[in-house]
Formats: sequence, structure tokens, C-alpha cells
Amino acid sequence: MADEGTLEQRFLGELYGLAEGETTRLVSGEELARGLDMNPDDETDKARFLGTARRLEEEGYVIANKTGP
Repeated sequence: MADEGTLEQRFLGELYGLAEGETTRLVSGEELARGLDMNPDDETDKARFLGTARRLEEEGYVIANKTGP
């Protein structure tokens, strides 16, 4: 399993690619998870994904839109 620092880097890289470099573009969490080779329906993957997203949000790297699916 990759360490969390590497996951955060991969998360940001995949997010940047999906957003096509646009800072205001919305990206589906499920699409992002799949791009990270995670299964959004798997509880372990979901916990790792949400934990990573939360850390990156707390550090000011991302803004999570929690109103959508």
C-alpha cells in the first residue's frame, strides 16, 4: 500500500488532470476515486479517499463540494 504522502500527491495530480487545470471546475469524487484505482463502493477505499480529501481540504489544497452525490 502506498504511503499517505504519495496518495495525497496522486490525489492532487489526478484532480488537476480531471479538472483540466481549472481551479473552479467540479470533479466527481467517484471519478476521482476510480482514477486513483480505488473502488468508491469499498469501505476501506472510501475511508482512505475521504480521509485524504479531508486532510487536503484542511491544508487548503482543495475545496470539497458536499452538496452533490
